[in-house]
Amino acid sequence: SKRGCDPSTVSVGYLEWSDFSDEAASTEQIRSASSLAALSNADVMIAADVAYDVGVLPSLAQTVKQFLFSRTESELQRVAIFATTYRNKNTFDRLQREISLCGIKCVETKNLESLPHLFPCYFLQARTDVRIWIMKVDIV
Repeated sequence: SKRGCDPSTVSVGYLEWSDFSDEAASTEQIRSASSLAALSNADVMIAADVAYDVGVLPSLAQTVKQFLFSRTESELQRVAIFATTYRNKNTFDRLQREISLCGIKCVETKNLESLPHLFPCYFLQARTDVRIWIMKVDIV
């Protein structure tokens, strides 16, 4: 497709944020096989409505970090795209801080037309309560 990827190459995987927390890494807990497979085989991470519980935000940021800093066979720069409903300023500020501490550049986009289309989309619904964030490794 001229604006995205071939839909036949899209797959969905389950990620358990807590599998990638600092605590899990420090205690060398074994991560679930499904989380590792989903993380290692993708070029793009897409998440929706994941910024609502401050307790999981550090693990969420660590998961994004693990994903973005890992290599794939395609050698494309990985990207994470989040669509999250803006409910609470403190929660959003905390998520941005956690993401930044991981060395990740996070940019909010308001230009939905610029995003790749993975599936047929016949309209864009204008919503002021949803934020679209594009995250990449912050290379200095």
